[in-house]
Amino acid sequence: MSGLVNFGLGQPLTAVSNMVAAAYENLTSTAAQILNVTRLSTSTGSDVDSFINDFKYYRTAAITATGEVTFTPINAATAQFLIIPGLNLKTADGTLTYIVATDTGNAFWNAGLGGYNVTPGTASITVPIAASAPGTAYNVQANTITLISGTISGGGFSGNITNQVGITNGVDAASDAQAKTGFSQYLNTRSQATLAAIDFAITSVQSNLTYYVAVNTGYRLGFVQIYVDDGTGVPPSTLLTSIYNAVQAVFAPGITFAVLPPVVVPANVVLTIYAANGYDKTTLTGPVAQAITSLINGLGVAVPLSYFQIAAVAQSIEGVSKIEGLTLNGSNSDIGNVNGSNPAASVHVNSIAVN
Repeated sequence: MSGLVNFGLGQPLTAVSNMVAAAYENLTSTAAQILNVTRLSTSTGSDVDSFINDFKYYRTAAITATGEVTFTPINAATAQFLIIPGLNLKTADGTLTYIVATDTGNAFWNAGLGGYNVTPGTASITVPIAASAPGTAYNVQANTITLISGTISGGGFSGNITNQVGITNGVDAASDAQAKTGFSQYLNTRSQATLAAIDFAITSVQSNLTYYVAVNTGYRLGFVQIYVDDGTGVPPSTLLTSIYNAVQAVFAPGITFAVLPPVVVPANVVLTIYAANGYDKTTLTGPVAQAITSLINGLGVAVPLSYFQIAAVAQSIEGVSKIEGLTLNGSNSDIGNVNGSNPAASVHVNSIAVN
């Protein structure tokens, strides 16, 4: 009988048992995968999208970073060249690519030539750019985009290029966790005409928005004003229309509302910095200005700008030993929605002078 139950190496029963065990393991793995993708809480990636899309809900998309680059020719007196939209520019390390965009309102734009026409005597020209792909990976500090990856027409270009202001408006698509949270809010507010439903409707349109919902203000009771900022201070009309349509879908009958751009409050900052031992002041002015710009432009609607916030941010830059002579719009007072005085206000940088 012992020969009939031999599980030694190469025996038939050994092969059969190994086959059964492998099949069981495969079925167990398949069952686990099926269970994972049939529940939103355990789904990932495209499985999250396929689940929530069935309910007409979609994760917020990534946003492409945009900004400006300045071309400064060395031989300005004789330089003549044509910058055509689509020209590729890169960061100094060559890893990130940006594309020159079209701005027909630019003083150098030439419709006949289809580009920015620079003639002799031009000290510099600033043109708009957009990242080659969406997402926060393309948010970079000032003076980072310095390479031309392509050909400039009309005699070529000899000189320097740079983004004098950092680029900060790129946004990643909603993560799996954010999409799941948003989907829960979507379901929980579909039957409600509440502030929570309005909040969800606004944030579902675009992920980098700040806003303030003012109830029973303006012209009459029951009228709601929704002030929205996309980080620029001047959100496009298409965005405001999209938000209006989203809010209208969850708003209570009989209530009227308007979706409006913010009231931009310009911030003019002046300060003097001192470098700590071992640091060069000239290398600190740029980071200080960039940090203050990020602070101010990142506040959003209805958030006041504190005079002391600016001082704290400037002082936090490594290498800055102290600051003096700080003024905000010529004084040492806060600006914007101070004490709830102007909920429509959105503070944005107008000028920063770091001496």
